[in-house]
Amino acid sequence: DSKVNGIPQSRGPSKERQSIPPFALLWVAMLHDYWEHQPDPAPLRRSLPGIRSVLDYYRGYVGTDGLVGTTPGWEFIDWRPSLSNAPWSRDERPKSDRCIVTLLTIGALKQAADLEQAMGEARLADANRASANSLSQAVNASCWSSERGLYADNPDKAVFSQHANALAVLYDVAPQTAQVGIIDRITVRNNGIAAPDGRAVTPQTPFILGSTSKSFTALAVMQLVEAGRIDLDAPV
Repeated sequence: DSKVNGIPQSRGPSKERQSIPPFALLWVAMLHDYWEHQPDPAPLRRSLPGIRSVLDYYRGYVGTDGLVGTTPGWEFIDWRPSLSNAPWSRDERPKSDRCIVTLLTIGALKQAADLEQAMGEARLADANRASANSLSQAVNASCWSSERGLYADNPDKAVFSQHANALAVLYDVAPQTAQVGIIDRITVRNNGIAAPDGRAVTPQTPFILGSTSKSFTALAVMQLVEAGRIDLDAPV
C-alpha cells in the first residue's frame, strides 16, 4: 500500500513504511506546479482522489482554535533545531509546529482548488477555498505577533522562523501591505531571524541546505526578487 493513515508515504519504494504528513501537502504543491507547466491533464485526474484524501486527513485534525493540530507520524518541517521534530532527537521534544503546518495546509487547499476548477469540479474548488479562508483567519488570530511583526511557529509565540513567514507571504495569508516588511525582517543581514529562537543573523550563522531547505531557500530568494531586493540578472 502506498499510503499510511490515508496519505502518501514519504518515500518509496522502500522496505520500511514511513509517514511524514507534511510531505503530502508538498505533494499537492508539486502537482500544482505540474498543472502550471504541462498540458497533459491525465496525471492530475489520476491524482485527484489522493489529493482529496490528503485534504480530508488534515481537515480531521483542525482544532477548536481553527488551526491544524498534532497528527500521527513524523511532523517534519526542515532540518533545523525545533523544526525537524525528529523522533530520535535528543536536542528537542517532538511536537507540532501548528502555525507552519496550518500554513502548508492553506497552500494545499488553494492549490487543490485550482486543480479541481481546472478539472471541472467547481463545487469542490469552492469548498477548498472556503476552508483555506477559515484557516487563514485562524492563523492571523493565533499566530501573528504585532510586537515582532512576524508569524510564529506556534500559538504560544515562543519561536519564530523564516519558514512560517515565507509561507504566510506565499499564500497571501499576510496582508499585501505587510508582505515586504515581513520579507525584510526574515532576510536582511543582522536584522533577520534564524530558526529556532529568533536570533539575529550574523556572518557566523550556519545554514545547512538539505531536504526541504532547498525549497524554502528558493522560495525566499524569489520573494526577495518580487520585493525588488534581488536582481537575478545582476553580475555576481
